Amino acid sequence: MEFSVVICTWKRHEEINKAISYYQRFSDDIVVWDNGNVSDYIENKQEILVIKPSLNLGSCAKFKATAFTRNNYVLISDDDVIPEEGFAEDLCFTLSSFDTPYLNLLAIFGRRFPEGGGYNHDENQRFRARDIKELTPVDFLGQLYFGHRNFFTVDIQNTKSVYDDVMLIHLQNVVHKDLKRWVLPTKHYHYSSDMIGKHELCNQPEFYDKRDKLSKAIYARDIDVMNRVLHGGDV
Repeated sequence: MEFSVVICTWKRHEEINKAISYYQRFSDDIVVWDNGNVSDYIENKQEILVIKPSLNLGSCAKFKATAFTRNNYVLISDDDVIPEEGFAEDLCFTLSSFDTPYLNLLAIFGRRFPEGGGYNHDENQRFRARDIKELTPVDFLGQLYFGHRNFFTVDIQNTKSVYDDVMLIHLQNVVHKDLKRWVLPTKHYHYSSDMIGKHELCNQPEFYDKRDKLSKAIYARDIDVMNRVLHGGDV
């Protein structure tokens, strides 16, 4: 299966070359979205496309970067997810096993939303690829995505908030009504040693509260709230 690779970076560089070197064995179309001067540490930049945006687009970067890829399928990864031997094979085998791979999206992390919506805090409803033994359906995906590029070309250009991954769920559901989201089982990856930082979105005080409110609004189809977020407002 041919696929492009997008790595979205933010100041984490300790293992970025390890990730790039691994993916170069499987793809000749690699895009690094450099949101924190990580490109200063990248070796052999001439072999990949490095984009240094003039604006910090936050988690919207994955949607912008996809526009620069060439293949129908794309792997989009945070810079702290480092692949190990067998990782790409697990992704390609799992996606290819579907009768309609273009209607399925894989990730290494996911959540199930409770009835009525909400960014679930229940540990039992959070699923990590390295902790599960079978393909698991979820409502929300994160950290690393693998699927058809069309899932990431939805109109999210005006969003300037920390809720973009949650808003993506709504936009994908509107455009791709048959899309199914899964966390696949694989242990062939690790998180980089510089993964955790106090400036990360997930460590901001209001992060979970705001995503919780937005996911409930999406479940209730509260158009006013969704429109505010799409135009850079608050929930």
